[in-house]
Amino acid sequence: MTYREAILLGESILQKAKIVDAKNDAWLLLAMACRINHTYYYVHMDEEMSQEQIREYQALLSKRAERIPLQYIVGEQEFMGLKFRVNSNVLIPRQDTETLVEEALKVIEPGMRVLDLCAAPGGKSTQLATYLGDSGLLVSNEINTQRSRILSQNIERMGIKNAIVTNEDSFVLASHFPGFFNAIQVDAPCSGEGMFRKLPEAIEQWSMENVAICAARQKEILDNAAVMLKPGGVIVYSTCTFSKEENEDVIECFLERHPDFTLEEMERFWPHKVDGEGHFVAKLVRRGSVDTDLKADRKTKKNKNSKNRKNETKPALTKENMKLLSEFLDETISEDMAAWIKNSRLVMFGEQLYRLPDMEVDIKGLKVQRAGLHIGEFKKQRFEPSHSLALALKLNDAKNVVKLTWDDPQTTGFFNGQSVMLSDEQAAECKKGWALVCVDGYTAGWGKVNGTQVKNHYPKGLRNKI
Repeated sequence: MTYREAILLGESILQKAKIVDAKNDAWLLLAMACRINHTYYYVHMDEEMSQEQIREYQALLSKRAERIPLQYIVGEQEFMGLKFRVNSNVLIPRQDTETLVEEALKVIEPGMRVLDLCAAPGGKSTQLATYLGDSGLLVSNEINTQRSRILSQNIERMGIKNAIVTNEDSFVLASHFPGFFNAIQVDAPCSGEGMFRKLPEAIEQWSMENVAICAARQKEILDNAAVMLKPGGVIVYSTCTFSKEENEDVIECFLERHPDFTLEEMERFWPHKVDGEGHFVAKLVRRGSVDTDLKADRKTKKNKNSKNRKNETKPALTKENMKLLSEFLDETISEDMAAWIKNSRLVMFGEQLYRLPDMEVDIKGLKVQRAGLHIGEFKKQRFEPSHSLALALKLNDAKNVVKLTWDDPQTTGFFNGQSVMLSDEQAAECKKGWALVCVDGYTAGWGKVNGTQVKNHYPKGLRNKI
């Protein structure tokens, strides 16, 4: 089989599997299997492939035909102009979301209060947090409890320090945060017509009744978002559907109900004209005073169980716990970072310690999945740092560091849950106790040094055979 024949075969197989860009995917899988680039292919397209290359190519085609995302197979994803190594444990932002994120980022400045109202799985939230830096406040909300947990995990993996993840109805948040945010992203739940080409199940779930239900829900969410926005603030509203009822009609209804808002931009993105699937985006700017009237056309809802939330916080550390925390910080963390943690608002959820964002925010009575940065847990007269803290730190934030490189076999072992063995030279640089494990200068997790052995504390739920 020649390279040219392989492309035709691959395209045919992937087309039968209803892969949208079958030819492009076939080429990328061939390039991966045969370790070739475009130039080599065009010069040698009629060259015979080896049996080993054919077997590897066919195996990759089989994976893609099973609809395993191409990014997971090739191990790379481009986003916002940068290339990232990815696997099945890594969040992959949708290509069609990139435009929406860029639109939202135009109005975000460090120090702002930003709300991502329908945030799961977290692609937009992580980009918004990157633009905010370590200043300001990001509240990422998801009404679905299971999806809010996924959102929280992705916020953690990005090492975001100033984010709070909530699991609430938009009405509850509006009751809690009137006139609070500078910018709100509403990537509203919709009928998903823009996903028909990508997700066949979206076609099966579609109906005109569902379109009407989605439109009513979107109007409600936008009304609640308006309550939470400061004068001069911006709402970026988006969907991944073509339905006029969920797009232009929703915006028209919103502007009629909220005359203090103006429509600055509105655009549709068609899949045959742009890279990605179909979607809609509108930018709304608020003028005038803050409207805190929550009655609208909806019956008043009570914040159920607000007095008996499981996530109620304890306001301060006991002397014993503060001593345990200080011992860990003094031994492991740099002086500046230790002060950043200790001289802040620390709260306890059970035995879990969190550092609230610098910008004060009242979370009492809310269902909170993540209250700022998870620092760690107190266990039987000791303090154990969290994986979140490890990912939020930089190389120079730790006193005790285990340095690995990407091509070191022990790096693979670390992510698989194995202990790391230090050379005599490395052991001389590391003290006994907690150490930050870094790969090529990037923080990866915690280990516990004892002589030449580093016991693995990479979370078991994230370990993956690489």
